[in-house]
Amino acid sequence: MPKNPLDTVRADFNDIAAVAVLCASRAFSRAVGSERLLIERCSPTKSAPLLEAGCGAGRVTLGLWHLGYSNLTAIDFAEELLEQARSLAAERAATAIRFLCSDGTALPEW
Repeated sequence: MPKNPLDTVRADFNDIAAVAVLCASRAFSRAVGSERLLIERCSPTKSAPLLEAGCGAGRVTLGLWHLGYSNLTAIDFAEELLEQARSLAAERAATAIRFLCSDGTALPEW
């Protein structure tokens, strides 16, 4: 068992059973409802750079892509979830989205 709480969380979110539950439906990749309203009000320029921290399997990031946002970077510390996000992005030809493995406390330079 990991000693560091962050390692415990990372282990949980990299567990394939957890990934399967979170990604059971491919329909999760659409930003809807209040998320969409908030994003459109705060960032009306579709080419503005946006960072989603804690993107998981990419539901909001891919939803943003579908809404026309084109300068997207998404980070998560769970590599298994990032693989799901990358796979979904590839299926939807959203190849310009940058997916990076990071815990958000030490962001990589890009």
